Amino acid sequence: MILKLTNREKVLLVILALVTGVFLALLFIIQPSVEKLIEAQGRLDEVKQTKGEMVAKIGSLEATESDIFSIGEEMDSILETYLPVKENYELEALITDIVVSHGMMPARLLISGAPVPIHPTGSRDAEPTGIVKAQVSVSVEGTLDSLAELIGFAEQYKYLQIASFAVGSDTGQTEISLDFEVLMYENFEE
Repeated sequence: MILKLTNREKVLLVILALVTGVFLALLFIIQPSVEKLIEAQGRLDEVKQTKGEMVAKIGSLEATESDIFSIGEEMDSILETYLPVKENYELEALITDIVVSHGMMPARLLISGAPVPIHPTGSRDAEPTGIVKAQVSVSVEGTLDSLAELIGFAEQYKYLQIASFAVGSDTGQTEISLDFEVLMYENFEE
């Protein structure tokens, strides 16, 4: 059985074949390519967003490093005005050297316990500053001029404070009692 197709039917079959071919091409070739393109565009957007976040973090990191460096320099300059924490024998040698270099003769020296942390507000509840204070009492024999010179010397250094002094005279020599506060910083390096 042979079918005879008219020209009109042949044209319709060709059009149907073309439409079917275009539909199949769209379904199996173009649509997957478009889906892959949309997926790639989504990944590209994610990568661009991640890149932007990384650039922002790097900028923030550089600013933070710069802040840390400037804080470190500021801390170093502040700590230069204090002494590192010293043992009692080192404090004794320091105060003895200062007193002797100002023409006084030490008679008695007493270090009152371990250094005490300094709290910024004076409250024990506040976080300590890292600066500690040692109390050193010394009795010396000397003159009032040497005492004045010592007071002037102590005013030049933030780490050395004269908390109090008392002057008494005994047989031509002046007996002087001095209470020093020596400010020291604890080691922050880790």
